[in-house]
Parts: sequence; structure tokens; C-alpha cells
Amino acid sequence: RAGRPKLSFDESSDEAEEGESKPKLPRIQRGVPQLPESKQVEAEKTVPEAQSLAQVAALRAALGLGRTKQEEKQLDSEDLAAQPPKLPASMRDIQTFSEFLRLSPAIQEASMKMSADELTALCETAARLKFFDGELFEAVFVHIRCRIRWGQFDVHQVTAVAQHLVDLNATDPEVFRDMTQWLQHRVSTMSKAQRLQWLKLLAAAGNRNDEDEDFEEKLRTQPLPGGVDVSSSDDFMVCWDFVRTGSCPRGPSCRWNHPS
Repeated sequence: RAGRPKLSFDESSDEAEEGESKPKLPRIQRGVPQLPESKQVEAEKTVPEAQSLAQVAALRAALGLGRTKQEEKQLDSEDLAAQPPKLPASMRDIQTFSEFLRLSPAIQEASMKMSADELTALCETAARLKFFDGELFEAVFVHIRCRIRWGQFDVHQVTAVAQHLVDLNATDPEVFRDMTQWLQHRVSTMSKAQRLQWLKLLAAAGNRNDEDEDFEEKLRTQPLPGGVDVSSSDDFMVCWDFVRTGSCPRGPSCRWNHPS
């Protein structure tokens, strides 16, 4: 034990014993290390310049400066694709199936504000192009029924819509029920051609109820405008179900003629 070196953390005692002074070590400083003064001044000059260059680059990118023509064309095409398609002035101006398909989402959104004439034109164009989309017409049927009940359709428009839906094979029972109920009190104002057209439409739509039978009875029996008796026309006595399909849903009780 006598040979062990003496351990001591007291520098003053060591100096006193050995009689000589030892160089003091630099104390360790905690925190963010500091750069030398020369490099610190250089960094302070460089950082603002780098920040300003980054701001200029961001500004040029925002203004579209420095883009190639190919990049500008690609961005323009993306902007056009993101924009909603613009509808024509009239639904009748749609000329192709693909155009109708492309415009369908915009048509569905605009249908809630369409007038009776525009809804009629929509059905006319769909029938002409043989275009039917279930989601689109589900919304269109709602607006047609509302405008019929609000009295915004006239006899000619209601008849035209019914004909277009039959041609499109897209008849909706609720829409037809609203149409026939609305026309029940207007049969006396309907022309001979309109009445015969409706007799054929009812036969084409099928699935008639009691109200439809009452409507058909009025079409066949009520006097025409001007007091003309319908019995003078054989067309009103024809069973159009039989003419269309070769069979009659009424069976032997049918009152109308079945031409051979």
C-alpha cells in the first residue's frame, strides 16, 4: 500500500506538496457549439443570401417562369380536366352519345334548375341518342314529377316526355301515374292526335292500374275540342294493346275492337 500513488481531486494540495504548478485545463461548456469568429461572420453573410435565392426560386415557380413548353401544355391540360364541363345552351344541341356521356354529371347537377322545356329537351335528346343512365334519370324523374305537380308542364310537353321515355324503354310507373293523374282533368282540351297517342303510350307502358283505365275511358269517350263526337272515329274503338302485342290483357271482357 505504501507504493500506491496518492489520489486527490484537490489541485491546491498537489501544488503544495509537489511545489510546482500545473496548467489548468479548459472547462467544458455545455450548449450549442460556437463557430470561430471568422467563420461565424462568413455564415451570417451567406444565410440571408441563400434564403433570398430560395424565395426568388419559389416566386419564379409560382409565376410559371422557367417552365418548358411541354410542362406548360401538361399543366394546361390538367387545368382543363379539373374544370367542370360547360353545358350547351340547349340540351338539343348535344349531338353525340359520347358528348352526352361526358356531360352527364353536369346535366344531373343542373337538372334541379331546368325548366319544363329543358327537361323535355333532355328526354328528347336522350331518346334520339339512345342514351340512358340510371343515376341521371333517377334525378330527372324527381324534377319532372315536381314540375308536373306545380303545373309547369303543358299537355304537349307531358305527352312529348312520355313518348321519349317509351322510345327509350325507360318508363317509370310513378312518373306515368303523375302524368295520367294530371291529364285526367284536361282530356277535353286534348286533340284527337294526342288522345290516340296516349292510348298507344298506355299500351306500350303496360302495368296499368284502375286510374289508368279511367283515364283511357275518358280518352275514348269524352267529346273532342269543339264538341266533336269521338264515336265517329274508329281509331278510338280499337284495342291498342291487341294491336301492339297481338293479345289483350282484359281478355273476353274487353270492350274495344280487336282487328284481325
